[in-house]
Amino acid sequence: AVAVQELREHNGALKQKVEVLGGALQERERRVLALEAELAASRAAASPKIAQVSKLLLDPGVHREFVQMREEIILARSRIKVLQEEVDSLKYSPETQQGKALMGQVQKLRMEAKTFREEAEVAHRVKQQLQQCRRSLDELTMNHQALQDYAKSLSQQLEQAQRKAAVS
Repeated sequence: AVAVQELREHNGALKQKVEVLGGALQERERRVLALEAELAASRAAASPKIAQVSKLLLDPGVHREFVQMREEIILARSRIKVLQEEVDSLKYSPETQQGKALMGQVQKLRMEAKTFREEAEVAHRVKQQLQQCRRSLDELTMNHQALQDYAKSLSQQLEQAQRKAAVS
């Protein structure tokens, strides 16, 4: 019961971490989408006229912006990958080391529960046998008392018969 409670608490903490990381991941994804949209708009603005394209390619400031945007996109994608790996690692899985340990504890608790059930069944049968023995003992005690009373009455009758025989 304590291990199950600890598992529930740990699961709750993991869910909170997943929510926090999920929010951060969504923010990063929005930023990446904004950067991609900006890149697409820049590409669209650059593609209509060949003269304009050649002009953009010759402009070092525009080139720097594109390089910087590419680097930001690469960094954002790598950060998304890292965050996704963190989220994945927080998800419960029986294949993880912690998952294997928890599954081992669950199996151990199941075995203990099975043992307790078996022992409870044995204890119940022993209790029933004990009650039967008590009933038998009570019956034997009553029969013994009845035999003692009968033997006492026979002894009294014998004494009376012997007194009558001695008087006659």
